[in-house]
Amino acid sequence: MKLLGGLLLALALIIGSTEASFLNCKIRYDRKDYKSWYDVGYGAILGFYADPPEDPTQCPDCHRVGTNLAKLNGAIVDVERQRNLWIRKSKITNLSFFNMLSTLVKIYPLFVDFFEVVTFLLTDPIVEGLLTSLGGINAVFGEEEGIAKVY
Repeated sequence: MKLLGGLLLALALIIGSTEASFLNCKIRYDRKDYKSWYDVGYGAILGFYADPPEDPTQCPDCHRVGTNLAKLNGAIVDVERQRNLWIRKSKITNLSFFNMLSTLVKIYPLFVDFFEVVTFLLTDPIVEGLLTSLGGINAVFGEEEGIAKVY
């Protein structure tokens, strides 16, 4: 009985501390937060080094992944901020031709930026290696199709 009580207490402490850590996290996905997302990407890659560089600021792989993760945050926020333009197909199809064209010209760059950053992240050698080793996910950039495939 003591063992069960001890396990329940340990579980309660773990859940409580996990919940508290989520509440203290300052990183946001609903607004542009370049520095925080850069730090997450940079730190995550730096943390995988068995022997990290003596000067952590001299890690080009960390910088590249951090930069792309921060850009992904910005692209997601931009797409979400403009969702009223693209979320309802009928809103676009009911417009006159030139208004429809104008709206699509506003929407197109948002998604191009988003998918470009996703492609950079998925085809980054460091991220690709991590994804492959974690779960057999392999991101391949198809030269013929010109798109990134994940499988």
